[in-house]
Amino acid sequence: MKQKVILPCLCPINGRSMLTKLFPARTTQKIIYLLLMIIFSLPIRAQAGAGAAALLHKANEYYLKGDYQSAQSYYRKVLDSGIENGKIYYNLGNASFRMGNKGEAIYNYLLARQFIPRSEDLTANLASARHEVEDRIEPSSSSSSLIRAVFFWYDWLSVKEMLQIFLVCNFLCWSGLIVRLFSPRQATNWLILLSLGLGITMGGTATFRSISQYLQNTAVVIAPQVAVQSAMDPASATLFLLHDGVEVSVERIRGHWFLIRLASGKKGWVKNEHLRIVKL
Repeated sequence: MKQKVILPCLCPINGRSMLTKLFPARTTQKIIYLLLMIIFSLPIRAQAGAGAAALLHKANEYYLKGDYQSAQSYYRKVLDSGIENGKIYYNLGNASFRMGNKGEAIYNYLLARQFIPRSEDLTANLASARHEVEDRIEPSSSSSSLIRAVFFWYDWLSVKEMLQIFLVCNFLCWSGLIVRLFSPRQATNWLILLSLGLGITMGGTATFRSISQYLQNTAVVIAPQVAVQSAMDPASATLFLLHDGVEVSVERIRGHWFLIRLASGKKGWVKNEHLRIVKL
């Protein structure tokens, strides 16, 4: 005689399962569908991660062998697979710099800095690449550096890190408010004030920096030499020349033309094929 097996939690009790007692039928279906999606997506994510790891391993092998062209190609394949972090952009910048592409190197270093702003190696390599740029363009004022000196965390933390601190502070603030309802103490008040102040600072800085990056549109020249025109016409007067690796701000986009501005204040039009905008 076969023994019956009773499944705990899922067996009907008084004609209804435990799930239907806790949740309505429609909500239960949604929960089951969500769990199934998560379970079936895990092997796909694992496979994608394994594939990206293999591509990254291949890229590093080519880099160590001195085949920087192949390394660059495989680093881009890793990015195309959906894996994105500062170390990949940093390695891609190193490969570009080894190949003599100063503009591509600076472009990737600037992208890497959005993820790993405190990396000493990244800071040193970016400075080396900038030193190799032919054009020396001095900024018109030092107000920006003064602001960064006062608000030191602006460049010291990435936007993601600022948002993480904001979320932690938000949690601590609400936790302190709940604790204060049952046990009002001076330490709890300090916790609420400090977490609120730090949270507002980090959230505000992250928002300001994101908006600034979106509006500023920093770009890097990736061509050996570019003629900056007075109008959106190759036949128009050439105002000045720029070389590989120069960083500019894009003020306006019109079709295939960018109106750029240098740190010194000079402006002009450049074809978009000669620039890369530093934006994720």
